[in-house]
Amino acid sequence: MVNNGKYNDEQVFSEAWVKDSFAISKDEHSHMMASVYKDEDLAVYDPTLEGYKNFLWVHDSERRIATFRGVFGQFLYINQDKNVVIATFSSADSASNAARETSKAKVQAFESLADSL
Repeated sequence: MVNNGKYNDEQVFSEAWVKDSFAISKDEHSHMMASVYKDEDLAVYDPTLEGYKNFLWVHDSERRIATFRGVFGQFLYINQDKNVVIATFSSADSASNAARETSKAKVQAFESLADSL
């Protein structure tokens, strides 16, 4: 997902698909703004989420920061602006995808690490 889907001079993901994944439409943004992730009274509130597209949770479309999230707490953090990808494994007791209270702390840790590079 960094380098617009290219790794070691090989196009692993379609460049058009990568760019489209970070291009959140008005409808996609509106859908996110109406979701539980934007309800400040809920534990899953996430002020950084802009949209969801192609299984990708987009946090900052301009800097191209996003996450793929597994149902048991796994994460794949992508920050194209900093050329960083961080993968974490997890085996949480229950499946809940993005509606996990620990998600915010993980994303904050990823952001801090990426900002330090």
